[in-house]
Parts: sequence; structure tokens; C-alpha cells
Amino acid sequence: AARRSEQRKLLCFVKLADYMICDTLHNLLLDSEEDLLRVVHKQPLPLVLEKTADEEVAEAERVAKLSGAERKKEEEDKLAILPVPLFEVQLKLKDGDLHFVPSPSEYQHKMDAVVRGFVATLCTCSRLLAQDDLMNQVLEPGMEVEMGSTLAELIECETHTELSADIKFSVAEAFESALMAKETYKGHVAICAEDAQRDQHQLTADYTEGTRSLLSFKEDWHEFNSQKKRIGKLPRSIDLGIIRINSEQLVEELLPLPARCISQIEVILPELAAERYHAFIAEVHSGSTALTARIGQVEDFVGKLTALEELKERQLQFNKQLLEITSLYEVIEEFNIFVPEMELAAYATLNSDFNSLKEHMEAVETTRDEHVSLFSKQLEEEVDKINKEATNIRNQAQAELVLDQSQKNEDVIKYMSNLKEELMEQQMGSKRISKFQKLFKVMDSSYQELEDCMMDVDLKLNLWTSKREWGELTQDWGAMKFEDVDVNAMEETVQKFYKNVCKAERGLPPNKVVPIQKEKVEAFRGTIPVIASLRNKNLKERHWEKIEEIIQLPVVRDDTFTLNKLMEMQVLNFAEEIAVVSTEATQEGVLEEMLTKVNNKWSDIEFSVLPYKETKDTFILGGVEDVMTALEDSMVTMSTILSSRYVAGIRTEVEKIEKQLGLFSETLDEWMAVQKGWMYLESIFSAPDIQRQLPSEAKAFYAVDKTMKDIMRKVKDRPAALMIGTTPGWLETFGKANETLDRIQKNLEEYLETKRMAFPRFYFLSNDELLEILAQTKNVQAVQPHMSKCFDGIKSLDFGDDPKSIDIFSMMSAEGEEVSLGKNLKARGNVEQWLTSVEKAMKESLLRETKRGWVTYPNESRKEWVLHQPAQLVLVVSQVYWVQDVMACFNSTNPVAAMKALYDKNVTTLTQMTEVVRGFLTNLNRKIMAALITIDVHARDIVNHLHETKVEKEIDFGWQMQLRYYWNDEKDHCLVRQTNAHFNYAYEYLGAQGRLVVTPMTDRCYMTLTGALHL
Repeated sequence: AARRSEQRKLLCFVKLADYMICDTLHNLLLDSEEDLLRVVHKQPLPLVLEKTADEEVAEAERVAKLSGAERKKEEEDKLAILPVPLFEVQLKLKDGDLHFVPSPSEYQHKMDAVVRGFVATLCTCSRLLAQDDLMNQVLEPGMEVEMGSTLAELIECETHTELSADIKFSVAEAFESALMAKETYKGHVAICAEDAQRDQHQLTADYTEGTRSLLSFKEDWHEFNSQKKRIGKLPRSIDLGIIRINSEQLVEELLPLPARCISQIEVILPELAAERYHAFIAEVHSGSTALTARIGQVEDFVGKLTALEELKERQLQFNKQLLEITSLYEVIEEFNIFVPEMELAAYATLNSDFNSLKEHMEAVETTRDEHVSLFSKQLEEEVDKINKEATNIRNQAQAELVLDQSQKNEDVIKYMSNLKEELMEQQMGSKRISKFQKLFKVMDSSYQELEDCMMDVDLKLNLWTSKREWGELTQDWGAMKFEDVDVNAMEETVQKFYKNVCKAERGLPPNKVVPIQKEKVEAFRGTIPVIASLRNKNLKERHWEKIEEIIQLPVVRDDTFTLNKLMEMQVLNFAEEIAVVSTEATQEGVLEEMLTKVNNKWSDIEFSVLPYKETKDTFILGGVEDVMTALEDSMVTMSTILSSRYVAGIRTEVEKIEKQLGLFSETLDEWMAVQKGWMYLESIFSAPDIQRQLPSEAKAFYAVDKTMKDIMRKVKDRPAALMIGTTPGWLETFGKANETLDRIQKNLEEYLETKRMAFPRFYFLSNDELLEILAQTKNVQAVQPHMSKCFDGIKSLDFGDDPKSIDIFSMMSAEGEEVSLGKNLKARGNVEQWLTSVEKAMKESLLRETKRGWVTYPNESRKEWVLHQPAQLVLVVSQVYWVQDVMACFNSTNPVAAMKALYDKNVTTLTQMTEVVRGFLTNLNRKIMAALITIDVHARDIVNHLHETKVEKEIDFGWQMQLRYYWNDEKDHCLVRQTNAHFNYAYEYLGAQGRLVVTPMTDRCYMTLTGALHL
């Protein structure tokens, strides 16, 4: 027992020691992570890579004021506050962008691995409870102890997680500062990237083309030197907290780029200066050489004057070139750019060489007049020589062989050509002399003899050349196939030869050559109209037959038919007759072209065929406006063709087409009439009731219907308008169909008339509306839409809830008023019969309601009574009782006083009605009250008028002129009277229609109407 007690104590001690070890390891992990966090959480100092010039000057002045000890202490303080970096990254340029090597992500992964290494290292420690040797001594045999959580689980906690995240964040934050520092280098990188793109040859080309100036080279020089200085001042390393940015390699890469650009400028400027100098000095030396050349002949002096003029013209350009070269060398000297000594020595002679050129120019200008005077005499001698030579050539051109008709063309042409060549040489000499004289600024010499000789030789040479060419041309034309003759080209050529021979006739002395040549040309010229007439493209076989009749010879137009053969037929003797035939052919061609256009137009015109009412295989013609327009245009064209006097040759074809168009026009008119009538009657005779009532007409219509549908199916398959519209027999078919449809229409009108005679109110309906009713005789509801036209006050009839019911219960007004029509009223039989019954029931019902209202009016309050009567009867019964009251006044002993009492009663009644209106009323009752008050107001005004005019007798016109209602007890119905006219009340239902204010004009209208009806 004591042993077990000791073992338990020992086990507790081991557990306690194991717990303390785990806790110690856990604290060690947290302490390590905190130490690491403190190291990586160092804040970087503010980053200043570059200072402005003003800042650098101010800093230098401040440091200069410090003593040596103060400067040393300041340097030590700076070093003391600088944190020691943990990591170093290389800032490198790759693919035009800056990158850190290693990258921030790699450092982050390494830092995460360090933290995980802390945990892994601690987990290598063995727990006491896991040591078997120790636990065997502590535990009794068969006993086990629970290990609980693993060491890794015990070590990790929320604090560990937070510290790990803080370490990661601190590293990321440190690299954020590094990334910001990297951005400051990007400006230099971008500038150096532009420097790397600069091309030396392109810069030279731009300067040569004028797109780059010398000033831009100077600005570039200063800019590249500034870049070089700025890049050289960039720090080779930057410490930002735990990170050191090593930028030494980047700076070494960037620094050569602006230096390279400076080197380019140092190469370009000397090359440009040398190139410009050598080009300029070559021109100066060339000019000096030309101006100092020895003068032996006039050409030498002319060359010297020409060079002088050219140099004067280029004087401004020379000055610009000199200024440019001087500016280039000044820039080279300013930038201390190396130039070979040979080039500098050559440049030193620039001004002296240019001044020497100016001196030579002045010397030539000084001796100019002397040389001009000398050489002008030589030129005058040459002019005399040229004129003498021209006279000699002109004499040679007067030789007899030149205008001898018997001479051969080639001999004369050769002779004259030689003379022409000699003249050309003399002419060139004259131009040379004129050029020199212009340069000498002396008056030009005259070469009239040379010009006259040239004109004479040209005329004679052209004459013989034309003579030879004319013979060749006429021979070729004569052998040419007649079909290949180009009349226009021939006429143009002949006209050219004619002008040449006329010119020779005017300019040459009388001779035999010109008249003979002119006669030949005129003779052929006279054949052109005949040839043009026979080459008319519109000539047909019938026209050639006419031509053969005219010339009395057959014309075989095969490959052997040439112009010579045509001339052998003596066609010139029949020129006028052939021209007439050609004109006819041309005019007929125009007419045929018009006829062809008509035919082509109709080949493309088709009918527009549309389905009719979505019925299968039933079609109608759509719009035919385009067809009618084309037809009218074609008929006008045909009339124009037929009215032409040249139509005889094609009259048969023209009349055929005109007849076809006429047939088409008639057929189309009949066709459209049939379609219109068929479409109108088709909807009518599709109703079984109409078919039953008009069997013979229905049979005739369906015969037309079948024909119409068959024709339209054919049109659907072949819609070509002219072709289908002139189908044989269709005109007669459409004509008969129109006659049938007219007969059906007439019979239909007669049928409708019988219905209207049976029920006259049908006269208020149109044919279509009446046919709509008659086509649905079994559907009594079909009459509902038309009730308001047959009966002014009835909008509809009440057939009950069953839509197939034939029982009629009441009539409804447009205002919603319903009046019973009594019992046993049915819509049975023909529609005109039961509508007659409705009319009769309407009158009986209103008479019945009027009697009931007449009886109940005295026994009920008027305010209640008006709300339970039909609107129409409220007015009628009220008027009857008002007339009775007026008549009672006339029959009293003092009618005037009684009339005043009645007036007061009417006012009281109106007041009561006003109270009713102010209360709650339905829309119908409100309309009834409005109409009643309107009549009551008029009645009040009449009573007031009777009282004021002191009307005391019934026969007085003041009373007789009023529209009055009486109840006849003997006949038991209402009477209406005005003046000497009287009528029985018609009991036509009016509904709850509104009433306008009754004015004196209204009363006069009533008197006029009732008086007319009474007559």
C-alpha cells in the first residue's frame, strides 16, 4: 500500500513536471515570436533620393557653418538612428521594368518557414509521459495514463496565431516601403529607355529634312548631361527598416545610356559640319573656277555670264549655308567636341574662299559691257550669214520639180526633206543667237527670211507628203471590207487632208499639183455621206431591198463586198435616195427601240397576288397602281410610235402590241370590277341564312365564285401581268361574271327593299348593316348593335342571361334605364316580324306606364314619385298636371290672382326638386332630375309671363302658343296641342336623354314644326 501511495505521488509529480515543460515550451515559442516581431517591426526613415538645386545649396551652406566636431557628431547621430537591415534585395531592370531579386513573396515564404520552424523545433522535445522507461517505474503493471493533447496542439494558441500574422504583416509593410522606393527609380528608367531608342542615323536624317534644328541638339546635350549627373547621384543602396535595396547594378546599367546619347551628338555634329562645309566649299570653288575661266569665244563669255547669274540667284542660299556651317562649328567649340585638325584647318579658310568668290563676281560684272560689245558684233555677223543661207534654201525650194505634177512623190519628198533639215540647222543657230542676245541684254535680231523660207518649205513638203499618204489611204479604204469601214474616223481624216490642201492652195503660187490633189480629196469627200448612209447600223434587209431597187443592182454583202465594189455600182448617183432610206432606217430604229423598251418593261411587271381572308387557295389581286401606271405609259408610247410617219416598216408588230395592250386594259378593268363585286358579295352569300332566302342568286354567285378562284390560282402560279392578262377568253369570262354580279346585286337590293317595306325602321340602316342582321336570323343577338339606329332611345334589348334565349323582357336605354316590355314577347320568325312586335310592345308598355304614372302622381310625394318612373314619362305626366293647374286658373273667378298663386307653387316645387338634387342620387336619377328641373323652370317662366301679361282666357294666344299636354279620359291616352295643331302622343321610347334650356327660339321652332305636321 505504501508503494502504491508513493507511485501515485510520483505519477502526480511526473504529470506536473510534464505540464511545466509544455508550458515552458509554449512561452519559449511566444517569446521567440515576439523577439522576431520586434526585429521586423522597425519603421523605415523618410526616403529622399534626390534634392533640388536650391536644397543642395542650402544644405551645403548649413554644413559649411558647422565646426569639425559638430559635423562629426551629426554623422554619428545619423548612424546611430539608422536601423540595421535584415534583408538585402537587388533592384534590377528586366524587360523594361524594375524587379526585386529575390522578390517580396520569396522573403514572405521564408519568414513563414522560420515561424513554422519554431514550432517544429519545439515539437522535437519528448514529453515525460511519453517516455516508457520512466513511466514503467511510476505506473503499476496494467495501468495506463492518458496523454491528452499533443505537444504541437498544446503549444499553438490564439496568441501564436496573432503573432504569426503580425510578423507576416510587418514584413509585407516593410516591402511596401521598398516598393515605394522602387517607384522613385521608374522616372529615370523611363527616360533612359527613351535614350536607348535614339538612333544616330535617324537624328542625322531629321536634321537634313529640317524636322530637327541645331537648337534641339544643344538642348539635348544639356539634358543628357543633366541625366548623367542625376543618375550618378543616385544612391547605390537604400536602407528602409529591415530591408536594404541594392541598386548599384541598376545605376551601372542606366549610367551609360545618357553618355551614349552624348557620344552620338559628339559624332553627329562634326559629321554634319564637315558635310555642310565640303558641299558649300565645292560650290564656291566651282563658281570661282567658272568665273576665272579664259574667254576665247562667245560661248566662253556666255558660260561665264550664266555662271554669274546663277551665283547671284544663289547668293541668299550661300549666306544661309555659311551661317549654318558657322553655327555648327560654334556649337562644336562650345561643347568642346573633338574635330580633326585637317577639318579645322579647312574651316579656317571658309571666309577667305567665299570672299574670293565675291571678288571674282565683281570682276566679271566690271568687264561685262566690254565683252558684250565685242561679242554682239560677232553675233550680228552670224545673223547675216543665217539670213543669206535661208535665202539660198528658198531659191532651191523654187525648183521646177517641186510643183511638177509629173514628178515622183518620193523624189520630191526627199528633195524637200533635205532642204527642211538644212533649215532646221539654221533655225537652231538662230535660237542660239537669240539666247545669247537675251543674256547680253541687247535687242533680238530678226529672222523673217528664215521664217518665210520655213513656211514655204513646210507647205510644199506637206503637200507632197499628203499626196503620197492620200494615195495610200484611198487604196486601203477601197480594199477594206465595207462592214469594217469606220465612217467617223474616215470623215475626220478626209477633213484633215482637205484643210491641208486648202492651206497649200492659199500659200503656194498657181500650179497643177494642188488643184489635182484638191479635186481628189473633194471627190472622195463627196462620197462620205453615201458611205455614212450605207453604214447605218439600223439598216435592215427591207432597207437594202429598197436600195437595190434604187440602184437597179443586187448588193451582195459578203466578205468580198468592199468600198471599191460599192463605188463601181455608181451609188453616188443615187445619194439623195439612199439618204432617204437611211433616214427611214434611223427613225425606224428609234421606234423599234421604244417598242423594245415597252416589251422589256412588261417582262418584269407581275401582279401582286394576296391571300384572301386566310382562306386556303383563295387569292385576290393586290394593288395594281404600278400596273396601271405602266399600262398608261405604254399606251402613250404606242400612240407616239403609231403617229410617226416612219412606222410603216414596223406597223404590223406595233399594231400587234397595241392590240395586246388594249386587250389587257379592257380585261383588267373587267377583272377589277369582278373582284370588287365578288369581295362584296362573298361575305354576304357565305351566310347560310342568305343562301336559304336567295337560293337562285346564291347559285349564280357560286358559279362566279368558282370561276374567280380558278383564275386567281392560275395567276398565283404565273403572275406575269401582260401574259396572264391577255389569256384568250378571259375578257368574255369577266364580262359575263360582271353581268351576273350586277344581276345578283339588283336582286339583293330588291330583297332588302321588301324587308324595309315590312319594317320601315330598316331604312335607317345601310345595306351592309341590314345584311349583317339578315345573315344571322337565327342569332337574335345580332340585332343588338343596330338597335340604336332603329329606335332612337333603345340601345339594346334584354333577352335574359341565356345567350340563346328568344324571350324579350325589357328595353335598355344608352343611359342605363330599363323599361319592361310586358310578357310573352319573343324573337321568333323573321327578324322584321319580331322587331315589329317589339315596336308595338314598346308603345303599349309606355302607354301602360303613362296611365300608372297619371294615376299615382296625385297620391305620392313628387320627390318620391319622380324617382320611380321612366324618365320620359316623368316629363309627360308632370306636363299634363301642370297644364291642368293652368286650366284651373283660367276657370277660377280671378284668373290673375290664381296665376300668381300657381307661380308661387311652381317656385316651391323647384325648391323641393333642388333639395332632391342635393341628396344622394344615382346617375340615372340625376339625369331625370336635370331634365325635369329644366322643364319646370320653363313652366315657371310661362306662368310668370301669363301673370304679367294678365292672360285670363284659355283661347288667348299667349297660352295657345305653348306646347301643351292633356290626358284624354275618353280615349285613355295623352294628347299634345299647340295653337290649332293637335296630335296623339306617339309613345316612342326616348330614354333618359338630357334637355337643353328652353328659350323663346325653342318655342318658335316648336310652333313651326307642329304647324307643318298639322298641315
